[in-house]
Amino acid sequence: MAKNNEHKKIFRMDEFGRKFYCQHARLNLLRSEKKQAKKKARQARKRLQREEVQS
Repeated sequence: MAKNNEHKKIFRMDEFGRKFYCQHARLNLLRSEKKQAKKKARQARKRLQREEVQS
């Protein structure tokens, strides 16, 4: 699997939180959103692989 940024296309990050939260809350927000984005990308890849196998 090639390294890409498809997780950024699937999951939109919270721009408000990046600008207006305090520093510690901002870091926690970014970490949790990055984790959620990667999880959604993995789920989407698995779903596509299952659909290819069924076809």
